[in-house]
Amino acid sequence: MNNTLRAILATAIAAANEIPVSITGSAAVSSPPAAMARQQAAGLLARAGVALHWCGQCRNRFGVIRIALIDQAPPDTPERILAQARFGQGRELWIFLDRVRNVNGATMFTRVLAHVIVHELVHLLQRSNRHTEEGIMKARWDAADYEAIRRGTMRLSETDVELLHAGLAKRLSALSPTLVADARSHTAQPGQDQGAWLGHTGLRIVD
Repeated sequence: MNNTLRAILATAIAAANEIPVSITGSAAVSSPPAAMARQQAAGLLARAGVALHWCGQCRNRFGVIRIALIDQAPPDTPERILAQARFGQGRELWIFLDRVRNVNGATMFTRVLAHVIVHELVHLLQRSNRHTEEGIMKARWDAADYEAIRRGTMRLSETDVELLHAGLAKRLSALSPTLVADARSHTAQPGQDQGAWLGHTGLRIVD
């Protein structure tokens, strides 16, 4: 197997098993609390079998989800909203740091930020705005939920995990044509039967 083919297959595997996430915006991005929140968010999703790859600007990565940390929520943002997931072209999350900091004091900032990141990422990965009656995907967290966050016992429900993996399957299906086109452009030789090559790699376009 030549080196170019290895690189293309590695890209396909990464797209299937890792979610590339870029986080930008506020100067808080580079702060230790934000770095710890990213680590905690990755740990929460790892329990559900999902791997995050924090990659700065994530150049040359397929299917990047972009998180914008915003110091202050815009004036027209509904009260108590900590973050918003935007499902339009170029999927992204907006997290309002002033709202997160106001939850149970500064000592909870890192843990709450991590759970907010997970909550909004799951919305995007499930391709749904649904909420649950308990756990991370509740629409509104109450005092008991924040205590669970403080203790590190807040989790995704079994249903959320199932829907998350269903969404990931759809995500890979959507990425497949891009991977195939990239493979063709990098590996096909003059006169080579590109369809036969794709059949031998196991790389498929999923309807």
